[in-house]
Amino acid sequence: MVTILELFACLFVGMSAFVLIRWLTRDRYVKLEDEFKLSVKHNYEYQVKDFVIGGVVCVVLFYIITGKLYIAIPAAVGGLIWGKVSQRRRAAATTRKMNDQFLQVLTVFSSSMQGGLNPYQAMTDTAPSLPSPAKEIIMETLRRQRITAGMHLADAFQEMAEETGWRDLNSLSILFKLYDETGVNLVEVVKHLSDLAYEQKSDAKYLDAVTGQIRVTAIILTIVPFVILTGMRLVSPQMVEPLYTTVIGICVFIFIVGMVIAGNIVINRMVVKALE
Repeated sequence: MVTILELFACLFVGMSAFVLIRWLTRDRYVKLEDEFKLSVKHNYEYQVKDFVIGGVVCVVLFYIITGKLYIAIPAAVGGLIWGKVSQRRRAAATTRKMNDQFLQVLTVFSSSMQGGLNPYQAMTDTAPSLPSPAKEIIMETLRRQRITAGMHLADAFQEMAEETGWRDLNSLSILFKLYDETGVNLVEVVKHLSDLAYEQKSDAKYLDAVTGQIRVTAIILTIVPFVILTGMRLVSPQMVEPLYTTVIGICVFIFIVGMVIAGNIVINRMVVKALE
């Protein structure tokens, strides 16, 4: 018969695993590398780290749940799923950060032009006062424009947008093309662009709050089946033993895991669709 101490130990392990998972999968921004690659698909260091951490965590959790090494060790392939999820979360976090910084770029850029500077001078004046990585990206764009004969700043921004994946730079490219071709006063144009960027930021925060309940539901639906199985193994091992020792039982267990993964995929797609 399981003692109260053992039940509390099971609860503590479950809560610790939950906290560990949330900490390891928290939003983390991609560190800007020398080649200014913001896209996580180019960041192999993060990929390997995520796969290793995910594999170890899956092995530990499945051993806690089943008590069987021959089931826990193959669970290391879950690190691949963990890695993909972490990459998407990191990409989303980086996108949010860059969107926030683009609004800062427009605000400082507009203030500089209102102070009497032309767009080229204003952008040169804006870059040093920006937070990283926007500061490094725009300063690198200005440097390329200076050292490359015949390159317009509009072309430099477009090139940098393709390299970094920071699509907002295309808006700056269009602004400078407009200035080069027409000489129009960009203050009002930038103000209108700032208003649009602010609205997009507000909409993104609203949608994030709306979809928060869906994400919480996904976490609960993921954890509950395994907490139940772990509790049953501690309280009445003979009841769940066939689930890990017979062919039919293992097939049922694989089906349970597959349904949990499928449920998370469906919920994730619902969230993505809501954010589009």
